[in-house]
Amino acid sequence: MARILAGIASRTPIPADQRFAESLPLFLLKVFELFNFSFSVYQVVGKKLDDAQNEIAEVSVHGNFDYLLLLEDDHWGHKPEMLDALVKADVDVCSILQYSRWYPYFRACMLRDGNFKDGRPKFREALYTEGVHPCDLIPFGMCLIRTSVFERIPKPWFRMNQKKGYTDQAFCSSLMEAGIQPMACFDFTLPHRDITAENVLEKRRQNLYPFQQSRYREKISKKLGELKGVRV
Repeated sequence: MARILAGIASRTPIPADQRFAESLPLFLLKVFELFNFSFSVYQVVGKKLDDAQNEIAEVSVHGNFDYLLLLEDDHWGHKPEMLDALVKADVDVCSILQYSRWYPYFRACMLRDGNFKDGRPKFREALYTEGVHPCDLIPFGMCLIRTSVFERIPKPWFRMNQKKGYTDQAFCSSLMEAGIQPMACFDFTLPHRDITAENVLEKRRQNLYPFQQSRYREKISKKLGELKGVRV
């Protein structure tokens, strides 16, 4: 019988999305009803994301759990079928597909696509429509990790990315360096705030013009800044 710890890192006692608070009890109830898992929940509130995730990982390791299931409270609609798919994938690390909540709402399961000029890695969307596939970057909205992974990668296991307040890219880099392939399940899509599989294309359409306008304003502001002090 698999022993699974569900870990939730929350910035405040109030979930980032109320729909998470509403759907989580239903998810847990169904898991207890349907599966022969030993299932526990551990939540850390009010800490930096990387510190909270490292604490959760420590609990999973020292509690002799087989898996750590990371859940994020700005997602909702976690389903037992998703957990079942992650377990059945039988891999070291596997995540459910989700979209970014920022325009242009890219899929957060991505493949490496070269580097930027400053050396930072570039990624492109993994466009699989079903099944479990290798990816170079996966999200943590719903991600199942074998606890044995934490014996194979260096501490701190979770670190903040250089330019963004996330830990997924640094974690996936550690996995790849240790010869562990991140995987993603494309049979389901986990809603991320207001971005779902059903509305993502319409959201892109609605936000294309505002995004173009904001980029135009940025270019004009930059040009005016370059011209400051120049006498004509």
